Amino acid sequence: MINIYPSKLEGAPLETHVLKQPETIHGWLSSTIPSFTEREVHPISVWVNNRMIGSANWSTTT
Repeated sequence: MINIYPSKLEGAPLETHVLKQPETIHGWLSSTIPSFTEREVHPISVWVNNRMIGSANWSTTT
């Protein structure tokens, strides 16, 4: 499941996406956001199991 929050502050997610099969972070972003491109610095942060995942690892993290 992927939850989208408006900020890092506490609060409920704005969106929730249920995945039917495992997918990398990069794969999900690419298929969900048409304008998604590789960047040195992204305007988002990604957390998996309470651990921040750097964008260099998005293509291998499910």
